[in-house]
Amino acid sequence: MRTTFFQSSLLLAIAAAIPLVPLAGPATTHDGQEAAQVSYIGEYPNDHEAGYTDNLQGVAHDAGNWFFTGQRYAFILRISINVSLNSDIDPSDPDTWRSTTQGRLMPKQLRDAGYEDFKDLDQVNGFLFIPVAGTDRSTGKKKAGIAVFKASDLAYLGVHELVGWSHSSAAFFNKQDGFLYVSRSAVSAAAPLSRFRLDFSMLASGNIASAFSEASDRYLLEKDGLPIQKPFRNIQGATFSPNGELYLVNGLEDPPSADRGGIHKFNTSGRLVQDSKNGTGDFNFRYDPSEFPIGEEPEGADWWDLDALPFYPNRGQLHVILLDNDVFTPDNIFFKHYKVSALQ
Repeated sequence: MRTTFFQSSLLLAIAAAIPLVPLAGPATTHDGQEAAQVSYIGEYPNDHEAGYTDNLQGVAHDAGNWFFTGQRYAFILRISINVSLNSDIDPSDPDTWRSTTQGRLMPKQLRDAGYEDFKDLDQVNGFLFIPVAGTDRSTGKKKAGIAVFKASDLAYLGVHELVGWSHSSAAFFNKQDGFLYVSRSAVSAAAPLSRFRLDFSMLASGNIASAFSEASDRYLLEKDGLPIQKPFRNIQGATFSPNGELYLVNGLEDPPSADRGGIHKFNTSGRLVQDSKNGTGDFNFRYDPSEFPIGEEPEGADWWDLDALPFYPNRGQLHVILLDNDVFTPDNIFFKHYKVSALQ
């Protein structure tokens, strides 16, 4: 039976909140840090296992839907905000979909081109931009690209190959400068964020090859303003707030690869201003990379001001996925939500 927001008392009982995460223009304190307060609200879903949660990678939204990407089946799933995320939805089984749910597996064209994985995505002007990774079958070398789909019906439009890349982890749009940002698996002093101008008229016509043009890279900085000293080696997701602050999600499911794990907030100049705390404080992102048999793992992030929706109150702005990886059963999702106070 279809579960709507209004029908589910459980859904109504869960609070969520989200932090701002852009790179361009919020109020600041005397030392340059944002005055907005990021507060962890809770998790929804909390420890939930379903087909769509297995190897879940990314999250985005449009006016009325969540979009999720996954790695196991290389799937895209669109779920109406009126459908409970605690539903047992399997992207590979249409019999489990609700009337306002749609899914699709990676198109044959992408698989034939050697791509295998979908990563953390973003939705801009009715288009989904999804990093894809795989192997060039003619050379055996790793390859990466940005696949483009229509948000309305998940129709595949084409792929922009990232020449010379072996991996791409996240795509995230900054409304302040109008660029689509793309991250490799690591961000460091030598590995910046790449930026692309988008021609939406070309996208609408299906001319993906002409829709992307490279812009200057964005280098991120430590809190002291110096280049990144300790690399973020396992980028899983990222998102911008409307003001241009960036929230970068990093970490893997094993302790040696969990260095600098959690959420990292950068101001509009690209300088790190705040790191989440593992299990404490307002900006709490609790995760345990050593959990047996396979540890918890940060994944994609999205900015959606759910407080602005009158029928979906007190849900915050920043949303970040944490997975509890399982070996023999689908992974469990802890979808963490944060509220950001008004800027002072």
